[in-house]
Amino acid sequence: MLDILLQATKYPTEFFLCIVIALFPIGIWMAIFLNKAEKNPFHIILTFIFGMMSAGVILLYQSFWGEESLNFIFFGIEAYNFKSNIASLVVGAVLISFLTYMAVGFLEEVLKHYAVVKADKNIISSIDEAIELSIIAALGFAFLENIAYFYREFLGGGMSPEFWTLAIQRSIFVVFVHIICSAIYGYYYGLGIFAKPYMQYEFSQNKKTFWFSNVLHKILHLKRAMVFRERMMMTGVLIATILHGLYDFAMHQNPVLHFGDTAVQLHVILLPVMLVGGILFLTFLLKLKENIEEFGTLEVEYVYKKIDEDEIVNIYNVKPRLSRFHKVHAV
Repeated sequence: MLDILLQATKYPTEFFLCIVIALFPIGIWMAIFLNKAEKNPFHIILTFIFGMMSAGVILLYQSFWGEESLNFIFFGIEAYNFKSNIASLVVGAVLISFLTYMAVGFLEEVLKHYAVVKADKNIISSIDEAIELSIIAALGFAFLENIAYFYREFLGGGMSPEFWTLAIQRSIFVVFVHIICSAIYGYYYGLGIFAKPYMQYEFSQNKKTFWFSNVLHKILHLKRAMVFRERMMMTGVLIATILHGLYDFAMHQNPVLHFGDTAVQLHVILLPVMLVGGILFLTFLLKLKENIEEFGTLEVEYVYKKIDEDEIVNIYNVKPRLSRFHKVHAV
């Protein structure tokens, strides 16, 4: 796919039009988050560029599927189309296609997330910021990806009705799928980053017991915060991958579901659910109270007071605005 972008000089005017069309929905979302974000705009732009670069990696990889390996002086690189590898492990065209789209979704979500990690790990101070910056990276990814798809469609058939159908479909649905998947991944990533202060906050409010972390802590003597962090990271990539892969599978394979005598295509059901549910869920995530807390700037001072020979109680002071925290639990 990256080779499509390298043909921009063939039809520069049309290529520029593809950029404008791809930029329109991205610009709307960028304006929303640039106005909302409190960080330096430099980090917003950097995250967007890193998101574009992650899309470039996928497009480059796709360009060499099935091609001869790239031979360098001391080594060679071969880009495998993993659909053939999946086909060697499972049986059934539908299952092979489903797992292939899941694999594609996994790659894209991991690369988008990696863009956030490299660009913003040291400046994220709340779960809310992790969500927002993940969305910015997703917009950068969708921007470059859409340019490639739009220009490829133009090279194949010009500015035909099919071109405009693709442009509308990808500008609305594909961009939003990238946004909602990255937002979910960003939410769990934020929980993972601030596992320790988040767990302390939840303990202080008597909201959660974190039973899974407690069980592994007692059995394997692992730190509760570490267990919670890894669990959140795995949960984020799993949910984002399933949603992304399911959307791609529904749109490209278009399977039919049968309800008695009624046959309905999967995307007819899936798209409204993802759009409405995604908007509601994204709004819910951004409004969660704990998401807004700047856990990254929490200043905690531990003072150890000996009660008796067997018990140590941690007493600490925090910023006045977080004075409702009255006890630190070891996590």
